[in-house]
Amino acid sequence: MSEAIWIELIKVLPAFLWIGFGFIALAVAKRIFTQQAPRMTKVETPWVTVELAQQAIEESYARGPAALPQPDWNGPLPPIPVQPGGYAPPPDFAPPPITAADDEATESVRLRPMNTPPADEPNDNGAKPKNDEPPIPLTEPRPTTYYAPPLPATQAGYPGAVPLPQYRPGPSTEDSQRGLRAATRLALSADLLNGGSILWVDDHHEWNEPLIRLFRTAGLKVDTVSSTTHAVAALSAMSYDLVITDMRREAEPDGDAAGTNLLDRMVEAGIPTPAIIFGGSVTARTSFHPRAVIATNSPEELVETVIDIVGIRRSQQSSSGSSWIDRFSGK
Repeated sequence: MSEAIWIELIKVLPAFLWIGFGFIALAVAKRIFTQQAPRMTKVETPWVTVELAQQAIEESYARGPAALPQPDWNGPLPPIPVQPGGYAPPPDFAPPPITAADDEATESVRLRPMNTPPADEPNDNGAKPKNDEPPIPLTEPRPTTYYAPPLPATQAGYPGAVPLPQYRPGPSTEDSQRGLRAATRLALSADLLNGGSILWVDDHHEWNEPLIRLFRTAGLKVDTVSSTTHAVAALSAMSYDLVITDMRREAEPDGDAAGTNLLDRMVEAGIPTPAIIFGGSVTARTSFHPRAVIATNSPEELVETVIDIVGIRRSQQSSSGSSWIDRFSGK
């Protein structure tokens, strides 16, 4: 080889080395990311984070009316209820005055020994009395019984008789990690979901507000309607990637089957949009509806299904709408 060829090879050799180093680094990073992705708790994206998605999913598990307030488990025990009564005399009780006549009428009497009930007289072989007093009955004394002191008039019972508060179970590991997998998938799929559209049909949208905000943060367009009529009108006006509907709507005539009625009308109108039935009154009949992809009351399962359906439809639309040259050039 001539000296000029060696000089040219030396010039391009660093470029080939950097290209090889980049491929090796990419392969190592992909392997590490694949292994650590299930345990990720913080992934930053331009649209949504894992913490935000997990918080919204956990809030959606409380879907429904406001729950009753829970007692303060860290606070002191409730005080003993004060009720009138008890063993003590009432507060306005006053004993009668003692007069001299009462002292004169008082007579001393001989009391029976304590804990000695009436019994048979001693037998003939018993001890003979040494004086004129009658003999004491020879019976077995009763066992000693301990009684609690009388309660004040303002106290209804002893502290030990007050029932303890209900046992509070400790935090569950499963509940603390609930929704982490779906939140991680949503954070990593935000770029794929960006630009998608969802029609949400429910008569109580305040229960779904955490998930609606989450989907909108991920780049999805979420339109909300509250009846089957408005849903059919919205589907006729524009195309959606997915329909989410509840099963029961009180304001409609067929309230218990409002969700399946909407799916039937979508089939009659020839609307090919897939649907998810999301609510607490999901029955086995809804699972076999031809237009229902899934019927669930789990927010985590809802998020994963939205990622699958909307992601696939968005990728199909982008693939059919541009050539491979446009996708390679980023157009």
